[in-house]
Amino acid sequence: MRTMTIVGILVLAAAAALGQQVRITPAGATLETLAGSGTLVTVVIEGLGAEDPNLRIVELFPDFLVALDENNERTPYLYSSIQEIRVQGGQVEKKTFELAHTRMLRGPELEIVQRAGARARAIFHESAADQTLRINAAALLLLAGDAEAREYLLRLARSGDSATEIEAAIALYLAGDPAVRPGTPYPLAASGAGGKAGDPLIPDITRRGLEHSRRDVRGRAAALAGLVNDEASLLTLRRMASDRLAELCAPAARALVHMEQRDVIPRLLELIMERDKAKGEAAIYGLTKFGDADIVSRVKAQLPLGTGEVQFRLVRVLFALGDPEGRTLMVQTLQDIPTLAHLAALYLAEQGDMDAKVYLQRRLDKREDLTEENMEYRANAASALILGGDHTGATVLAELLRQDNETITSKVCAAIVDLGRVSLLTLTQPPLESGKQKVAIEAAAAAISLADQDFRERLLRYRAAL
Repeated sequence: MRTMTIVGILVLAAAAALGQQVRITPAGATLETLAGSGTLVTVVIEGLGAEDPNLRIVELFPDFLVALDENNERTPYLYSSIQEIRVQGGQVEKKTFELAHTRMLRGPELEIVQRAGARARAIFHESAADQTLRINAAALLLLAGDAEAREYLLRLARSGDSATEIEAAIALYLAGDPAVRPGTPYPLAASGAGGKAGDPLIPDITRRGLEHSRRDVRGRAAALAGLVNDEASLLTLRRMASDRLAELCAPAARALVHMEQRDVIPRLLELIMERDKAKGEAAIYGLTKFGDADIVSRVKAQLPLGTGEVQFRLVRVLFALGDPEGRTLMVQTLQDIPTLAHLAALYLAEQGDMDAKVYLQRRLDKREDLTEENMEYRANAASALILGGDHTGATVLAELLRQDNETITSKVCAAIVDLGRVSLLTLTQPPLESGKQKVAIEAAAAAISLADQDFRERLLRYRAAL
């Protein structure tokens, strides 16, 4: 690690030294301030007088820089081949990433969030070939009011392709943009293929998505309808929730829960008894959200009808709703059912149960093969310990990030969002600098969620919709 740090310092120093030899106008601008800022520049080639305009500098290396052109193509330029770099418009665009809603952060914490915004901006400009990645980056930029990111998402939301329109609309929702409120007129003058100028995005996008031939698109449309409270979709969602296919009924049931439609409760009580995991998890989510004395009574009535994992789902609902019998059954599961004890320990440890915390600490102290299954459980155990007041779990999360496993890094970033602790911001720094842009954008979202509580709540609600 020390060697890598020294190498990194030398690389930066070399880049800075060579960069000082490049003339930049106006005076005062530097390669360091230009890199990643989105500022348009013109590069003048030494000896030829040729000019390459409308470039954005994105990376600096010891001997060369990398710039993006208007088509988001990356081009390297040797410092020795550059006669001059001219800042178009005469001034450097600010790199600041200012959220509309933010917690009070200390200087080092604010720097991490600023870095997350800069990373999202760079990925947005570099990822033209990966639409999903660019949509995710645009959502983060829109949190800070980025007009280019908003127009990009709005154009995609009228692209004429249902799958793309749904993803763009979800990104607009995550950014808190009013354009996806049902009935809100489309804000751009030209609407594209999906509708006429002025027509609202919702319910147009959800209606066509729910009618799509692909089941995955219908499932995503159902999730979107629930997130934006599209009441025009209620009849279709109720039909979908009755479907036998999990990829349709689970997201539809979750959407109805988000829309507070209590008439879905009987269907949730059916789904919780089925073997399919997606159906069961949707039922647990809904029954817990609607939780009241009547649901507790009805869930208890179903306890004798379930066995194994199905019965454990019922116990989870009762435990989450604070029912004493649910807690007793959860403790019994930890003590007497080895096949489910590792799961019971997670739920009990979150509430500070000492036996459960000891169980998790012993599991974490064991040497295990670094399979994705084991690492995922370690991430869950660490999160449960943190929620239960044991902050040594943060060390475990940091260790998992050092494994450089994309799936596990994604899991840790999700855990950081779940926990919502500003003290975990520093954990996002290594994945923020990852060369894997998908990892970097997930880390950026996690970091920004700790600064913007409204965004975090929307992100959690979105994840619960799936």
